[in-house]
Amino acid sequence: MKTEDRYRASVLRARSARARFMQEVAAAKRRLAPQSLKAEARAATARAVQSAKAEVRATAAAHPIAIGAGASALILLIFRKPLTALSRYLYVRWQDRRGAVPETEPEFEAPETEAPEAEPEESHEQGHP
Repeated sequence: MKTEDRYRASVLRARSARARFMQEVAAAKRRLAPQSLKAEARAATARAVQSAKAEVRATAAAHPIAIGAGASALILLIFRKPLTALSRYLYVRWQDRRGAVPETEPEFEAPETEAPEAEPEESHEQGHP
């Protein structure tokens, strides 16, 4: 009878182990299903974004001057061409206001400079004195 009891106990242990194994396989299948993988990826991404936001906020609160300088540099970098064009336009307008007359106005005529009179060239042809 001892042998039969041991046999029944081992059969029960085997059935119990098989049941646990099948439960773990089912849990693994559920976890590896595409929907659950997507949900886990979304949750992990959301956690990472939230932690990054918190870290950036803490850094910005600790170093406000550096953040302001960096933001200003980024804005200047983005708008460098329009700002350059604007500064050139304003400089020309400022120069015109100081008395220079633009060449595009119809009454503007460039001042004539007197050229020195050219001396008559001597003819080197024979027969002419």
